[in-house]
Amino acid sequence: MQIDQMQTIQSLTTLSESGPCREVINKLKTLGEMFDNSHRFAETVVALRAAVMLHKDLCIQDPSGSESSLAKLMIRLSNALYHSKCFAEACAVDEEAIPILSKLYENDPDEYRADLADLIDGYHGHLYAMQRLEEACVAAETCVGMRRELYTLNPEKHARDLVSAFDSWSRLLIPLNRNEEARDLLEEAIPICREWFKTDETFCASLTILLHQHAHVLYGLGLYVQACEVGEESITLGKQLSRQELDKYYYDMKRSMNNHAICLRTVGRIEEAKAIEKERDYLMSSVGCISGRVIYHH
Repeated sequence: MQIDQMQTIQSLTTLSESGPCREVINKLKTLGEMFDNSHRFAETVVALRAAVMLHKDLCIQDPSGSESSLAKLMIRLSNALYHSKCFAEACAVDEEAIPILSKLYENDPDEYRADLADLIDGYHGHLYAMQRLEEACVAAETCVGMRRELYTLNPEKHARDLVSAFDSWSRLLIPLNRNEEARDLLEEAIPICREWFKTDETFCASLTILLHQHAHVLYGLGLYVQACEVGEESITLGKQLSRQELDKYYYDMKRSMNNHAICLRTVGRIEEAKAIEKERDYLMSSVGCISGRVIYHH
């Protein structure tokens, strides 16, 4: 951490001891933003913690004019805490910010719906990092509901966020053995994602992941034939992605091919399973892994 910048934060905080000052808060926010853009999350946390503390004092004096900016500042602090692996504190900040933003949302839904959805989306991820799966699942469900509302209002703007919310919730339902709910959710999500993929190829990765999740859930429900069909489509799309960016999608392809081979063997399609395993092994031989990074063999 650069000493001069930390001294600036300390000086600003000391300067405000006579009372909260918007100018000081704004300077701390600017420093926090600068650190955040440089991925220096520990410094970001220090700056934003100070800004949030001062902003709370300001809200006591003028709650009507300051709560909105306080809530948004707390979202930024929570994200910085998450990246600093301070998961418990990130959750605590979220839990303090949610009632503030929820109250604002009740008074003006159109203005604050997207902000509240973003906050709850982050909160579910922070809960997941703490392995608080049941609570994370509730938050993810709430987030999906809000993303649906936003999608209805502006499909083009919010399609990607809705698809991501579907994926996040389904991933939480599976380890909780709520496979039927996950299946229903994915069967709502996949047609939406497929429709956007027709005109926007950047949805390919999202569709591939949703199909993989769907195949996994169907297999868990004993619907092996359907799981094979969905898994085959997932792998076809995954091959398309891996041709473009093998280093990015290598592990996903390996996992999908492993699962699909198991599914094929379950329904007695042994030769097809062997072919998938051979293709998987060829993929494995074309890359090497060093410290978690995939590199190409020349």
